[in-house]
Amino acid sequence: MELTKKELDVVGNNLRAFIHNFGEPRITRDEYGKGFYVFIPENTAQWIQHCYDINYLNGWLYGVVQGALRIEFKEAMEHTLEEQSKTEHKMHDEWDIEGFYDGEWSVECTELTEIEARLRLREYQENCPKTAFRIVKHRISNEVGA
Repeated sequence: MELTKKELDVVGNNLRAFIHNFGEPRITRDEYGKGFYVFIPENTAQWIQHCYDINYLNGWLYGVVQGALRIEFKEAMEHTLEEQSKTEHKMHDEWDIEGFYDGEWSVECTELTEIEARLRLREYQENCPKTAFRIVKHRISNEVGA
């Protein structure tokens, strides 16, 4: 690698992450002395990226690593969701929005996701600011006759 100590200080963290994920690159200066060519693997003759300055190189290293990690994460999540969809759940959750009227709690509506319940709670609180509202979570059986 043809990087000075100062340049290594700039790209150090992202270069280490790149090496960890993809192996050691060969980084050489371009013919004008300000930019860099990146070769992967390090013994190849064809460069894969030209970076016009050290900050561009730093950003490129960061982007490549983040892109690879996002792909790995996405694949892992897709696998997890596939496995979950194969499993038939015996229970599911519901969230009731309750309002406090005349000394007792009364169900206003029921939502199937917590996010929807929180949005609905906010709507009720904005529309009736003098009334107390709350969310109550219930676990419901999916089994017939339960």
